[in-house]
Amino acid sequence: MHILVVDNDRIQRQLVEEILDNKGHSYVSASDGNEALRILAEQAFEFVLLDVLLPDMDCFSLAEQIKQNHTDGSYLPIMFLSSVLDEATLVKCLQYGDDYLSRPFNSEVLNAKISVHNRIKTHHDGYAEYQAQTEKEQEIVAHMFNNAFSRNFVSTDRIRYHLSPMSLFNGDILMTALGPTGDTYVLLGDFTGHGLSAAIGGLPASRVFYAMTAKGLPLDFIVTELNRTLKQVLPPSMFMCGAIVQIDASGEYFKCWAGGSHDIQLVDAKGAVRQSIKSPHLALSILPEKSFRSEVDTVDIVEGDRLFMYTDGVLEATNENGEMFGEPRLLECISNNGAVRFGHDPLEYIADAVHDFTQNAQQEDDISIVEICLS
Repeated sequence: MHILVVDNDRIQRQLVEEILDNKGHSYVSASDGNEALRILAEQAFEFVLLDVLLPDMDCFSLAEQIKQNHTDGSYLPIMFLSSVLDEATLVKCLQYGDDYLSRPFNSEVLNAKISVHNRIKTHHDGYAEYQAQTEKEQEIVAHMFNNAFSRNFVSTDRIRYHLSPMSLFNGDILMTALGPTGDTYVLLGDFTGHGLSAAIGGLPASRVFYAMTAKGLPLDFIVTELNRTLKQVLPPSMFMCGAIVQIDASGEYFKCWAGGSHDIQLVDAKGAVRQSIKSPHLALSILPEKSFRSEVDTVDIVEGDRLFMYTDGVLEATNENGEMFGEPRLLECISNNGAVRFGHDPLEYIADAVHDFTQNAQQEDDISIVEICLS
């Protein structure tokens, strides 16, 4: 290892240098804190031996500065050398450094401690390298996912949404499309699990959804094919809860299919919930084709109607006390009372309400909310 020795006592410093020489370590010595900082600015080290008593600065402040200046992510252990054995000093050695050794010490003990930290460094730096490579690969995959979904995504003022994934990859998927006759399709899905494993299911789902909506196929055909495809490619433990809406080009009605999802809230022009559309089916990818039910609901549209769709992450968002946001709070946000308090923008009001409710609690699920203006 390449080691920095910081000690103002020349004899003690030479003793340490002789031990390091005998074990084949390379080293550079400094007699005070300022010299040590100058040397550290010029070259990299793998280990620092630091005497507790320095003539020009507090050794613990020096150790703290060394840690702050060491920004490449590698493991740089600091071991204090001291003839002071009081408990308070030992505690500070472990608080500001990584180890300590009391003088006089046995050369074998020093070498053993260096070997231990060398093993720790090997594991730490190897893991850091693996993590950096993994993050790079995830960024590439995330870019590919974004392109796969955004390429066909139809952006329209009628559809507003708030998406808050809990990690780089979103287990919730939102897809929109326009059919050849002017119908608007919206799919909001929630795959089992989180992260990359959950997001992967979105790729075959998007292929089916965009291929079939481009042909203007009926909604029951689309959900049947989605179920068949996902059943073929997903493992048995994985499925997609979700809802799909097809808004007729005439603006007179919409059709919807929901499986394993929460109620879809149909809200009138005054902000009141006109109908809670239930989810009568099982999630996609659970049932085989012969048992799958593709029946859709058809609902008439009244001027000013809006639809609200949302995933588990909204209702199950938890605050620091373990309390869930829940459906009553959500319905209050959707209603006119909540909307008026936030300038008649219930989507933004819901998102802010969930954020304010959870405060500093860790997000435990992907959060997705969709508002569709039907007329």
